[in-house]
Amino acid sequence: MFSIGIDVAKAKLDVCVLFEQRSRTKVVPNSPAGFAQLLAWLQQHWPTQPLSGFHAILEGTGAYHEAAACALFDAGIRVSIVNPAQVRDFARGLGIRTKTDGVDSAVLARYGLLVQPAAWTPRPRMCACCRPC
Repeated sequence: MFSIGIDVAKAKLDVCVLFEQRSRTKVVPNSPAGFAQLLAWLQQHWPTQPLSGFHAILEGTGAYHEAAACALFDAGIRVSIVNPAQVRDFARGLGIRTKTDGVDSAVLARYGLLVQPAAWTPRPRMCACCRPC
């Protein structure tokens, strides 16, 4: 399984994909257009890998992570929302003291690969009539 660490900010997503003891990074906008860019990039670089073979790990960051998590989930990618304090402790245990968006995305990918956190499922979406769709 390919592990995708995504550091979420209001305006952008820093992405790190770990695969076969290598990594590849990308930055995309935190918007529907950025999510589409990310999915297209994954399919371009790993055309034989189904999206279900990816595991995306995001920190819970208030409301900023929700749209990205839903878009990845809807595309068939396994998504985990993790506690930022646990990931920070994990990074400290690895001896990583640097805190940049790029480093954070790599730590999240490594955390996902080693810990295999539980999959996240979004809340049911509601229609205007207030019932799940």
